Amino acid sequence: MLLKDLVGGVEVINRLVKVEVSPRVAYKLHQFATIFESDIAFFNTEREKILNAHGIKSGDKYTISEINVSLVRDKLESLGSLEIDKKFPRINVDDIPIKLTVEDIHRIAFLLEDS
Repeated sequence: MLLKDLVGGVEVINRLVKVEVSPRVAYKLHQFATIFESDIAFFNTEREKILNAHGIKSGDKYTISEINVSLVRDKLESLGSLEIDKKFPRINVDDIPIKLTVEDIHRIAFLLEDS
């Protein structure tokens, strides 16, 4: 799995952890979060370094000069392309208690299994 896939699924996973699920699913989500917490923190730290080095921060947003856009894009793409090779629990799609869009499923497909 690529780091960008993990980071891309965080929003959907955060929605899952805020609803009541079975104890089995809650435990798997907890395990997943524990396993990948350091990877997500690493991504956020490195992303911040790249943006600070090549952009100007204003509030929560960065302005990247036209000259640096390509460089920043390449560095972020390289960061997101790092391979993560860890074992983690999968969740059966039938155990998901909330409605998900096709895009949501795409974002967390690495976490799901079908019965």
